[in-house]
Amino acid sequence: MSCSRVNPQAGCNPIKDVTLSFASPVSRETILAATLNTADGKKLTPKIADDDKNDAWLTQVRFTGPLPQNVDATLVLPADVTDQSGRRLQNQSNFPLKFHIDRAPPLVKFAAEFGILEAGEGGVLPVTVRGVESSLVRSNLKMPATALKVGDDDAAIARWLKRVEDADDSDYREEKNAAGKDVTVNYTGTKSVFDGAPSGGDRRDMELALPAGGKAFEVVGIPLSEKGFHVVEIASPELGAALLGRKATRYVATAALVTNMAVHFKWGREGSLAWVTSLNTGLPVAGAEIRVTDSCTGRLLARGNAD
Repeated sequence: MSCSRVNPQAGCNPIKDVTLSFASPVSRETILAATLNTADGKKLTPKIADDDKNDAWLTQVRFTGPLPQNVDATLVLPADVTDQSGRRLQNQSNFPLKFHIDRAPPLVKFAAEFGILEAGEGGVLPVTVRGVESSLVRSNLKMPATALKVGDDDAAIARWLKRVEDADDSDYREEKNAAGKDVTVNYTGTKSVFDGAPSGGDRRDMELALPAGGKAFEVVGIPLSEKGFHVVEIASPELGAALLGRKATRYVATAALVTNMAVHFKWGREGSLAWVTSLNTGLPVAGAEIRVTDSCTGRLLARGNAD
């Protein structure tokens, strides 16, 4: 039996499938006789992949998610399992196999590392949450977030885009635990995108209302009504505990540009064209200042005004 887990100490993730695999093919009737029974009285039956639906002998089936949450489960096989060659199952004594299915893992997720928000629509940045801090839920259903508005500096914006991009890079380190054993520790997302960042910009803390109470899967809007480039970050100890397997805060960041304009670029061999249109009408914007900047160095390459 195999299943997805958010960390090595966690139970099975109810959002994902539980897979039953055999080392060699067993009959279709045998593998379909397996059941997944949960302590709350449910009996789940396995499903065969589309590629195997006509095969008489199979090696794998799945109990498809979403599964019951936060419940003990037992995987039951039929008696006297044999494979295609008549060999008996070596680990038959391991079954019925008992395991635990966790609650749905916490989720704090932006749609992308960067996005454009229409100023005419209110500049609302969506974030998807599920299973966030119970302490936050008790505290008037609020979730803390931090937003920074960056000034009109192309080089600074480029640096912030790189910081947000790098903030979620995988970071696993080899360390020794309290018993002196070598272990791999996950540090991904444990550092705030604002730590060690250059000063400047309009930074503010805010609280997000969670209409569904933080436990249900919901999409919450973060108001960024002021036009310009924003960096937004949410810090979640509950997410850290789930994903990192220890008491640690997990940071999730994104960047967004609140504007009513879109810039277009046509790259040519001898010359290039840039122009600007309005997001709400699609019509060209006259008199828009356009700058082309090296995003690594911040050096200005070209500038002009749209006619």
